[in-house]
Amino acid sequence: MLLGLDRLLDDLNPPQREAVTTGDGPLLVLAGAGSGKTRVIAYRIAWLTGAQSLSSRNLLAVTFTNKAAKEMARRVEALLLPAGIKAPMIATFHSMCVRVLRQHGRHIGLPPHFVIYDEDDRASLVKESLKELEVTDRAATPGSVAQRISYWKNHMLGVEDAKRQAHGPWEEKLALVFGRYEERLRASGAVDFDEIASTPPALPLPQPSGDDLYVIYTGGTTGMPKGVLWRQHDIYVAAMGGTPFGSSEAFTSYEQIAAAASNAAGAL
Repeated sequence: MLLGLDRLLDDLNPPQREAVTTGDGPLLVLAGAGSGKTRVIAYRIAWLTGAQSLSSRNLLAVTFTNKAAKEMARRVEALLLPAGIKAPMIATFHSMCVRVLRQHGRHIGLPPHFVIYDEDDRASLVKESLKELEVTDRAATPGSVAQRISYWKNHMLGVEDAKRQAHGPWEEKLALVFGRYEERLRASGAVDFDEIASTPPALPLPQPSGDDLYVIYTGGTTGMPKGVLWRQHDIYVAAMGGTPFGSSEAFTSYEQIAAAASNAAGAL
């Protein structure tokens, strides 16, 4: 056992120790403020890599804010680096998705050094798209149209989906603006903030290679991850459903994981 982990675990209370050392499979920990959630996660990562010999390459820790991600990384590195173990990737949901897109976005036409548009950039692009299509309705302000585009993207609806679901001339017109907006966005080699988390599901499922495979699905109104598929020791594992951990099922072939991927994407 690495890291003198028995001594480190002595610093934890019984519920924390149980959460840190629980075996394989999904684990949901419910804890209030000041109860040591960050410590538990940091120690669990140390336990998995130091005591269970799990490669850091097969671990991914995600959180909501940059501040939380930095604090988590600091704590994990303090535990692992003295033992010569590289810390796993610890990031926010969006920064993780940006990394995925930088590496694999070429499959859907994104350059590796794409630009991320902020709200001001988006408003300017929407305004230009409205002008090009000669949409002069007073209700079609750049702000209102941008909100509608954001709604479509957060529901994982593309331009064709928006056109197909349009009810009446007004929504049809907005869908056309959405299409022009997307054309201008791609021509600039850019993505907006909404599609950072919603675009990875559009990436083609890669043929498995090496010892790990991660495919992340997002959906719903929040764009939060709804499922993960990964590979461990030639067994494909899926965790998906309406909750972050949902049900878990093991797969023994790439064909099965591809079918599950298709079903999961269709259910979101």
